[in-house]
Amino acid sequence: MLRIILFTLLSACLQTLSAQEFSTTFFGETQGGDYLQEYIAGLPDGGAYIVGQTNRVSSGGYHVLLIRTDAQGNRLWERTYHAGAGTWVAATADGGCVLGGYSLRHPFGTEQGFVSKIDAQGEQDWTQYFPQGNHSEIREVKPLANGGYAVCGIVSQPDSTGQNVFWARLSGSGGLIMYEEITMEGRDYYPSIMETNNGKLVLCWEGADGDRIRSYQPNGTLNWERNLQDWGYVCVRPAAIQDAAGNLWLTTVYIPLTNVITQFFFLRLNSENGTF
Repeated sequence: MLRIILFTLLSACLQTLSAQEFSTTFFGETQGGDYLQEYIAGLPDGGAYIVGQTNRVSSGGYHVLLIRTDAQGNRLWERTYHAGAGTWVAATADGGCVLGGYSLRHPFGTEQGFVSKIDAQGEQDWTQYFPQGNHSEIREVKPLANGGYAVCGIVSQPDSTGQNVFWARLSGSGGLIMYEEITMEGRDYYPSIMETNNGKLVLCWEGADGDRIRSYQPNGTLNWERNLQDWGYVCVRPAAIQDAAGNLWLTTVYIPLTNVITQFFFLRLNSENGTF
């Protein structure tokens, strides 16, 4: 019998939150509108940014929602932006945040990925939309050591059943430095991106023709790529972190090709060549 083992992972972004316990409800409200949460980023003062979507706006439909809380979970402020949804938020060094998601600005009504830099008062500094003309969604945005941002997401043509992963680099002011769409067979899902301690970028994703991990130079040159199915793994939402020694740790739920039991595992890789 197939057994599905579910794991709830505490994201590293929550480690900066206060150790005290509290309960605050913002989401799931039904009187006059809904709040739907997507992601939370902890802050050094114990507060948090929470991103999602809400239809509690006069223009109707769901709009991007951002909430700033204090260390006790009290709402300091709430902002809504354009039509669409926020799917990711990360704190920035200036006390603000960078958020990503999808907008409904496309003339044909399909989603278009966006990244916005938000200041500490919730005002938008800039917004970058991409890729132009495609159905797309941002999955992660990570601040980089040089002040820029690494972005990853999914993209497909409105008339296509295929879905590709893309990644990009933005400058600190939101300018598009590079963009790559990775074309594989079938549909690809759940990309995740990170910066290593020597400035390289690591991209992971779940794919129909193999679950992948890639390492890139800062200029976008590919260092190496590994297909996890070559090692006998079918992975779900792979993501990478790095330890102090420079090793990459791949975290994922996987189904061994010779077994139907879903398991959780860590896989340690050499960050220079992607080997065990």
